[in-house]
Amino acid sequence: MVDLLFSFIDKYGLIAILLAIAIEYACFPIPSEVVLPLCGALAFTKQYDFFLILFLSLFASLVGSSLCYIIGRTGGVKVINWLKKRYPKSEKGLNEAEIWYTKYSLISVSVGRIIPLCRTYISFISGSAKQNYLKFIFFSSLGIITWNAILITLGYKFYENLDYISKIYNDYKKIIIIIVIIILIISIIVFFIKKRRKKANYN
Repeated sequence: MVDLLFSFIDKYGLIAILLAIAIEYACFPIPSEVVLPLCGALAFTKQYDFFLILFLSLFASLVGSSLCYIIGRTGGVKVINWLKKRYPKSEKGLNEAEIWYTKYSLISVSVGRIIPLCRTYISFISGSAKQNYLKFIFFSSLGIITWNAILITLGYKFYENLDYISKIYNDYKKIIIIIVIIILIISIIVFFIKKRRKKANYN
């Protein structure tokens, strides 16, 4: 799969990057742990600007996530149940996303983006719960940009050793995810504190 994806991305450039990332975030079975480092590697070899690739990855991710959000919002619980029945492999991810959303609501849309299984399915759950779309986009962006930046940076900096980096990631995935979750939660808390202080100053 890695060789096929790299060949596709190498051949079609930025369009392929956008398409691959959007498809991954639209819940198709393409692991971000493969797609995003490959995008970083291509950015290096093609001498694309790193921040351009990061911005494009955020845009493509939001397009894919929004598609799932709209489907979830339009179909509600019926869509969730249909997905579980029609695609049994999705049930675990959807259940995980439901648990996170029930417990943490807005924060789950950010933190859920870096948790395996939960990260893409949270869009369906958010949509079916009819969460405000602008809030969905904002909190999704926080998690997406954090996750994408880490994986694209790995590919960008270590493109010659992607297999080795992939092995390290798999060996220490849980630790990496915990660290990123802590950073993300701190960022969200700081955001809300600043927002409250700003509101208090206005009053």
